[in-house]
Amino acid sequence: MLSVEMLPAGNGDCLWIEYGPASKPKRILIDGGTSATKSILTDRINSLHLHDRRFELIVLTHVDMDHIGGLLPIWQRQEIIIDVSDFWMNGRNHLDPSDALGAYEGEKLSRLLASRSVPWNKAFAKAAVVVSNSELLPSIKLNSSPPHRK
Repeated sequence: MLSVEMLPAGNGDCLWIEYGPASKPKRILIDGGTSATKSILTDRINSLHLHDRRFELIVLTHVDMDHIGGLLPIWQRQEIIIDVSDFWMNGRNHLDPSDALGAYEGEKLSRLLASRSVPWNKAFAKAAVVVSNSELLPSIKLNSSPPHRK
């Protein structure tokens, strides 16, 4: 089973992916849409049984508000419980010091992930999620080990 759903995200992106056995799907979330997406995303997560709120991977492609706006409130509201095996996001600590991150929200999410010890860019040895022009694109196998509880 493979399901890719585009949640309403205004002018942003929010992709909910499920794969594997339909009786126990694995999940990937790519981006969180705008701040208006937060209620849709929260409702979707809360509709899952507490033990099914697992994500093999959450990806924040970049920190523009139309991608981070719906994700940030999930990490700010501690009553929303989810398990995450890895969270891919390039924060300030992954960037060249001469580059400016440019978004307060990105810094805020970076601090929240660090304070909750969420596995962060684990598949990339905690370094930036980046591939140089001279490298082949990596193939990352998502494991089924127990995820980290937020």
